[in-house]
Amino acid sequence: MHEPKPKLNFGGVVHFNHQAQRTGGQLGTYLYEPRDLFSAMGDLVFKYKGFALTSEFLYRNTNQAKTYNTDSSSMRYVYAGMGVNSQISYCFKQMFELAARHSLLIPNAQIQDKEKMKSEYAICLSKYFMKHKLKLQTDLTYQRQYDMIKHENHHNNLGWRFQIELGI
Repeated sequence: MHEPKPKLNFGGVVHFNHQAQRTGGQLGTYLYEPRDLFSAMGDLVFKYKGFALTSEFLYRNTNQAKTYNTDSSSMRYVYAGMGVNSQISYCFKQMFELAARHSLLIPNAQIQDKEKMKSEYAICLSKYFMKHKLKLQTDLTYQRQYDMIKHENHHNNLGWRFQIELGI
Protein backbone atom coordinates (compact mmCIF):
# COMPACT_ATOMS: atom_id res chain seq x y z
CA MET A 1 0.00 0.00 0.00
CA HIS A 2 1.01 3.58 -0.52
CA GLU A 3 0.85 4.70 3.11
CA PRO A 4 0.09 8.44 3.20
CA LYS A 5 1.95 8.85 6.50
CA PRO A 6 5.22 7.16 7.52
CA LYS A 7 4.64 3.95 9.48
CA LEU A 8 7.33 2.42 11.66
CA ASN A 9 7.10 -0.79 13.65
CA PHE A 10 9.69 -2.37 15.97
CA GLY A 11 9.60 -5.79 17.56
CA GLY A 12 11.94 -7.82 19.68
CA VAL A 13 12.31 -10.82 21.90
CA VAL A 14 14.91 -12.23 24.26
CA HIS A 15 14.78 -15.92 25.02
CA PHE A 16 16.71 -18.15 27.42
CA ASN A 17 16.38 -21.92 27.17
CA HIS A 18 17.81 -23.61 30.29
CA GLN A 19 19.38 -27.03 29.62
CA ALA A 20 18.03 -27.42 26.07
CA GLN A 21 18.01 -31.02 24.89
CA ARG A 22 17.85 -30.24 21.14
CA THR A 23 20.07 -28.37 18.69
CA GLY A 24 17.46 -25.64 18.18
CA GLY A 25 16.16 -25.46 21.74
CA GLN A 26 12.70 -27.05 21.42
CA LEU A 27 13.31 -28.36 17.89
CA GLY A 28 16.10 -30.17 16.08
CA THR A 29 18.26 -33.20 16.68
CA TYR A 30 18.81 -34.33 20.25
CA LEU A 31 22.13 -33.20 21.75
CA TYR A 32 24.38 -35.59 23.63
CA GLU A 33 24.41 -33.17 26.59
CA PRO A 34 22.00 -30.34 27.46
CA ARG A 35 23.05 -26.75 26.78
CA ASP A 36 21.82 -23.34 27.92
CA LEU A 37 20.80 -21.24 24.91
CA PHE A 38 20.43 -17.47 24.82
CA SER A 39 18.67 -15.93 21.83
CA ALA A 40 17.77 -12.35 20.93
CA MET A 41 15.79 -11.21 17.91
CA GLY A 42 14.63 -7.85 16.68
CA ASP A 43 12.94 -6.51 13.59
CA LEU A 44 11.72 -3.30 12.07
CA VAL A 45 9.34 -2.37 9.28
CA PHE A 46 9.08 1.08 7.73
CA LYS A 47 6.52 1.98 5.03
CA TYR A 48 5.76 5.25 3.29
CA LYS A 49 4.17 6.04 -0.10
CA GLY A 50 5.06 2.69 -1.69
CA PHE A 51 8.54 2.52 -0.18
CA ALA A 52 9.25 -0.24 2.37
CA LEU A 53 12.25 -1.23 4.45
CA THR A 54 12.28 -4.39 6.52
CA SER A 55 15.12 -5.80 8.57
CA GLU A 56 15.56 -8.45 11.19
CA PHE A 57 18.47 -9.37 13.43
CA LEU A 58 18.94 -12.77 15.06
CA TYR A 59 21.51 -13.87 17.63
CA ARG A 60 22.05 -17.14 19.50
CA ASN A 61 24.81 -18.05 21.93
CA THR A 62 25.65 -20.91 24.25
CA ASN A 63 28.44 -21.63 26.70
CA GLN A 64 29.66 -24.61 24.64
CA ALA A 65 28.11 -25.35 21.25
CA LYS A 66 29.50 -28.85 20.69
CA THR A 67 28.36 -32.01 22.46
CA TYR A 68 29.89 -35.49 22.14
CA ASN A 69 28.59 -38.99 22.73
CA THR A 70 30.11 -41.07 25.57
CA ASP A 71 33.11 -42.36 23.56
CA SER A 72 33.60 -39.04 21.65
CA SER A 73 33.12 -40.79 18.31
CA SER A 74 30.19 -38.56 17.33
CA MET A 75 29.48 -34.86 17.78
CA ARG A 76 26.34 -32.70 17.59
CA TYR A 77 26.24 -28.93 17.98
CA VAL A 78 23.99 -25.96 18.56
CA TYR A 79 24.02 -23.39 15.78
CA ALA A 80 25.35 -20.31 17.57
CA GLY A 81 25.98 -17.07 15.75
CA MET A 82 24.17 -14.10 14.29
CA GLY A 83 22.16 -13.26 11.22
CA VAL A 84 20.64 -10.27 9.46
CA ASN A 85 17.93 -10.20 6.78
CA SER A 86 17.06 -6.92 5.08
CA GLN A 87 14.88 -5.82 2.17
CA ILE A 88 14.26 -2.47 0.56
CA SER A 89 11.45 -2.16 -1.95
CA TYR A 90 9.19 0.20 -3.85
CA CYS A 91 5.68 -0.69 -5.02
CA PHE A 92 4.54 1.39 -7.99
CA LYS A 93 0.90 2.45 -8.28
CA GLN A 94 0.46 -0.11 -11.11
CA MET A 95 1.14 -2.78 -8.41
CA PHE A 96 4.62 -3.71 -9.63
CA GLU A 97 7.19 -3.98 -6.88
CA LEU A 98 10.96 -3.80 -7.24
CA ALA A 99 13.02 -5.05 -4.29
CA ALA A 100 16.60 -5.72 -3.22
CA ARG A 101 17.38 -8.22 -0.48
CA HIS A 102 20.43 -9.11 1.56
CA SER A 103 20.92 -11.90 4.09
CA LEU A 104 23.99 -12.68 6.18
CA LEU A 105 24.55 -15.61 8.56
CA ILE A 106 27.76 -15.70 10.64
CA PRO A 107 28.52 -18.77 12.77
CA ASN A 108 30.05 -18.33 16.22
CA ALA A 109 33.79 -19.09 16.48
CA GLN A 110 32.94 -22.37 18.30
CA ILE A 111 31.37 -23.90 15.17
CA GLN A 112 33.28 -22.24 12.32
CA ASP A 113 34.96 -25.57 11.60
CA LYS A 114 31.46 -27.00 10.88
CA GLU A 115 29.57 -24.04 9.41
CA LYS A 116 30.47 -21.43 6.81
CA MET A 117 29.47 -17.78 6.74
CA LYS A 118 26.60 -17.45 4.26
CA SER A 119 25.45 -14.35 2.40
CA GLU A 120 22.76 -13.88 -0.20
CA TYR A 121 21.92 -10.94 -2.47
CA ALA A 122 18.75 -10.77 -4.54
CA ILE A 123 16.96 -8.46 -6.95
CA CYS A 124 13.22 -9.12 -7.11
CA LEU A 125 10.30 -8.10 -9.29
CA SER A 126 6.70 -8.75 -8.24
CA LYS A 127 3.29 -8.06 -9.78
CA TYR A 128 0.22 -7.99 -7.53
CA PHE A 129 -3.33 -8.70 -8.73
CA MET A 130 -6.61 -8.27 -6.82
CA LYS A 131 -4.76 -6.25 -4.17
CA HIS A 132 -2.54 -8.98 -2.68
CA LYS A 133 -4.62 -12.07 -3.41
CA LEU A 134 -2.45 -13.11 -6.36
CA LYS A 135 1.24 -12.41 -6.74
CA LEU A 136 3.70 -13.29 -9.49
CA GLN A 137 7.30 -12.93 -8.40
CA THR A 138 10.71 -13.51 -9.87
CA ASP A 139 14.14 -12.97 -8.43
CA LEU A 140 17.79 -13.30 -9.34
CA THR A 141 19.89 -14.42 -6.37
CA TYR A 142 23.60 -14.70 -5.73
CA GLN A 143 24.59 -16.97 -2.83
CA ARG A 144 28.06 -17.06 -1.32
CA GLN A 145 29.61 -19.30 1.34
CA TYR A 146 32.85 -18.26 3.00
CA ASP A 147 35.10 -20.50 5.10
CA MET A 148 36.12 -18.25 8.00
CA ILE A 149 38.96 -20.58 9.08
CA LYS A 150 40.59 -21.10 5.66
CA HIS A 151 39.62 -17.59 4.44
CA GLU A 152 38.28 -18.80 1.11
CA ASN A 153 35.02 -18.81 -0.82
CA HIS A 154 33.01 -22.01 -1.31
CA HIS A 155 29.91 -22.89 -3.30
CA ASN A 156 29.08 -19.55 -4.90
CA ASN A 157 25.77 -19.90 -6.77
CA LEU A 158 23.65 -17.78 -9.04
CA GLY A 159 19.98 -18.69 -9.17
CA TRP A 160 16.76 -17.56 -10.79
CA ARG A 161 13.34 -18.26 -9.33
CA PHE A 162 9.75 -17.68 -10.43
CA GLN A 163 6.81 -18.23 -8.14
CA ILE A 164 3.07 -17.74 -7.98
CA GLU A 165 1.38 -17.01 -4.65
CA LEU A 166 -2.36 -17.35 -4.10
CA GLY A 167 -3.93 -15.73 -1.06
CA ILE A 168 -7.27 -16.39 0.54
